[in-house]
Amino acid sequence: MERALLLFLEFDGTDFCGWQRQARGRSVQLVLEGALSELAGSARQAVAAGRTDAGVHALAMPVSVTMPERWTCSELLRALNAVLPREMAVREVRAVRPGTDARRSALERRYRYEIGIDTAARSPFRSRTAWAIAKPLSQDAMQRAADLLAGEHDFRAFAAVGEPKPHYDCTISEARWQQPDATRIRFIVAADRFLHHMVRMLVGTMVDIGLGRRAEGDMARLLERRDNRDTEMTAWVAGLSFLSANLGALELMGWAGSAYQYGILATHWYWIGAIPAMLFLALVMMPFYYISKTHSVPGYLKLRFGEPARALSAISFAFMTVLMSGVNMFAMAKVMQIVLGWDLNFSIWISSLTVAIYVALGGLRSAIFNEVLQFFLIWAGALLIPILGLKEAHGWGHLKVLITQRASAQYVHLWSGLGHFSTNPMGIHWT
Repeated sequence: MERALLLFLEFDGTDFCGWQRQARGRSVQLVLEGALSELAGSARQAVAAGRTDAGVHALAMPVSVTMPERWTCSELLRALNAVLPREMAVREVRAVRPGTDARRSALERRYRYEIGIDTAARSPFRSRTAWAIAKPLSQDAMQRAADLLAGEHDFRAFAAVGEPKPHYDCTISEARWQQPDATRIRFIVAADRFLHHMVRMLVGTMVDIGLGRRAEGDMARLLERRDNRDTEMTAWVAGLSFLSANLGALELMGWAGSAYQYGILATHWYWIGAIPAMLFLALVMMPFYYISKTHSVPGYLKLRFGEPARALSAISFAFMTVLMSGVNMFAMAKVMQIVLGWDLNFSIWISSLTVAIYVALGGLRSAIFNEVLQFFLIWAGALLIPILGLKEAHGWGHLKVLITQRASAQYVHLWSGLGHFSTNPMGIHWT
């Protein structure tokens, strides 16, 4: 019997010819499959969520494998780290459903590019994993250029010349520069797919903007081009690392991922966002509703501005509800497609029919009660994340040490640095 497993692999790519097996050269896939085959006693195949080039590193590359059933997750983790070379390590092993393919399951991939900006950036210990520019850069100008990348674009101008592709469209969901400390800056980018050399060509262009060699408007102009003849140099490969992949999990993986990326600062989504909103509702709006005998925002709008205002609110709320319901039903259909192998259009009809039957048989009131019950059940289940996370990290004190080592000391302080965009590691400003 075989057991399907998901490895989370980190490696220093300096001395590898990339992830994928090559006719010549030492690849990450070749070395990992050799170790797996040795432990399993038969040939093994490893499938990664991304294909890194020569010299590119990885911090948490998902890799799907199968092993004989006798291998548990914990035993395989210890055995692999005992036989793999020093440049590679397995961070975690998880059991997954049979047939899981890390490459096909990845809905989004995230990369990080590191740049050394201080005079010591050329250190041989740092230059293996960072581009040693050793010059100050205009982070604001580079961020304005990065802001233009969000959404779907044709990135032909930022792709290496090679075999023609069916299309060059990529959808970028995150593109931001951050400065963990005075010695370095880094670029974080996430997209549904990346073209060959795309991240390094984007970074090279933005560095030229940050150095004043290019105008800020060049980024918008390059996105309109259909060739790369005017694109600047490709950034040095050493600074690029595969950071993570979104394998399709929703809220729980998102919360855990935010905590991993931002440390303690992730709680500001609640302290600065959700909790003040709930307090405002409880302390200001609810008493007002009670005194004015108005039980909803549309009711208040009618009382204050008249029926047209309430009608506009009702229509906009109905439109938003339809959109959100559509998103949820599409997610349900996507799960059916991935798990059951059904056609996506057929899955959408099945999910829509399921919701219609549920509401028709149970009534709208039962649907509302069910949503409230789901809210509490989700939070009860999510409570396991911090409990298990603290256990895995050996307590709160050791967790702060790990965050400091893997990011910086700024990520373990909740409020310091939030006064201005340039002083907080998340790069968030109040406007």
